[in-house]
Amino acid sequence: MNPNVLITGHSRGLGRAFADTYKDTHNIIGVSSSEIDFLTLTQTPEYYLNNTYDIVFINARTTKHSWSDLMNINCVNQVKFALDIKDNIKKALVFITSRASNLTRTFRGFKGPDGSRIFGGTQKIDYGMSKAALTYAAVCISRHVSYPVLAIDPGNFANQANPNRETKPAEIAQHIKKLLDKDDLKRYDGRLVRYTGELLEW
Repeated sequence: MNPNVLITGHSRGLGRAFADTYKDTHNIIGVSSSEIDFLTLTQTPEYYLNNTYDIVFINARTTKHSWSDLMNINCVNQVKFALDIKDNIKKALVFITSRASNLTRTFRGFKGPDGSRIFGGTQKIDYGMSKAALTYAAVCISRHVSYPVLAIDPGNFANQANPNRETKPAEIAQHIKKLLDKDDLKRYDGRLVRYTGELLEW
């Protein structure tokens, strides 16, 4: 039998792209809000506790909830879910995070189109906080398991809100698969990684 790949938020966007990328070689176990509502999760269903997984992608996210709800969906309850199944994972645990969680970038700012230094606004601070916490969880968990745990920044890609972006989810998923297929995957363990394989400061 093919090994299992578990993907939270698998029904659209990057999650669906992961499912399409792995479907020929793995059994896809998708987790959408109809299977587990990460807003209200209190206990991981037995089904997920009784399976083993080659790779787990913690990928579900929202930007449209209140601060506490957003934190629960993007981070807290997905981390609790990952902790519940961490002993069932064989190859890798992958947290899909964001450059919004990059503290170094936040401190230093980044260059705008005119060369000026931009530090970003505060309108997405709730989202950034949830992703920073997710990256922190990835680093912590990496110290307590035998397989690599990665926090991956997928960059900006086409989605429902921004369908005209040049980079498509399928391209990101293919890059991440190539990264996970590397023999030296341990070098990325507990690190924030660009989807292309570049190690990022956190």
